[in-house]
Amino acid sequence: MRYLVGTNIKMYLTGFEALEWIRNMNRDVSDTNLVDVALFPTFPALFEGRAAISKRNIGLGAQNIGFIERGALTGEISALSLKELGLTYAELGHHERRLYFNETDDRVRQKIELALSHGLKALVCVGEDQSRESDAPAFVSEQVGFLARDLALDNPADLIIAYEPRWAIGVDRPASPEHARYCCQAAREALIEALGPKGEMIRIIYGGSVREEDAKDMLALPSVNGLFIGRAALDTKSFAKVVNLAASQAAADLAERDKADRAKVARELG
Repeated sequence: MRYLVGTNIKMYLTGFEALEWIRNMNRDVSDTNLVDVALFPTFPALFEGRAAISKRNIGLGAQNIGFIERGALTGEISALSLKELGLTYAELGHHERRLYFNETDDRVRQKIELALSHGLKALVCVGEDQSRESDAPAFVSEQVGFLARDLALDNPADLIIAYEPRWAIGVDRPASPEHARYCCQAAREALIEALGPKGEMIRIIYGGSVREEDAKDMLALPSVNGLFIGRAALDTKSFAKVVNLAASQAAADLAERDKADRAKVARELG
């Protein structure tokens, strides 16, 4: 499974600043076949941003989409327009969309279906707030189950679950690796229950104040397949180091899997 490292820079940069940031990402990030890189800049940078990317593993995405294809939704942007631009990803259900724009899981599910139907990979944010921290795995399981159940998903790579506990967004430290492990495992079990064998192949990434110094421990968790970086990704060289760490972990996973397969064959041959 290819890992995924992504970042949403929200409104921290203007359109021109974000375009330069994209160029710097293209310069600094390794062109590895072990890690997909998803960049979510501000909307004005998306059009020219396509031409700034030459590395095959880097894809651009929108921080949100409208919940219908066309129509009277002032201020929203259509999945049709984003696909027309040649984008790869759509980020859906971020905590701030839920908090400030009253998005519900019903609305997020609607957007997931729309993104997938137009060939956009849906990166879906889930996670509990402070009041649910004590029963976070159960909350995440229920949320992921609702969002994924009976979803028309041809390719498991088209859905990415970003576990971002809301209380860990914009603070000094991420959730502990132990907390992330329990909640990402709960998400995995919910995906398998909702989608069968495809649920085992969907990438689950951790986000929420994660930085370069936290990356190695998080990536080592068996239930984590990548990271979603916040403001720390404004430093493109630091972000590139996280991509390299993810590539190293993906290579180690492949080696371990190959070792297990060879051991299985040896046992079967007696």
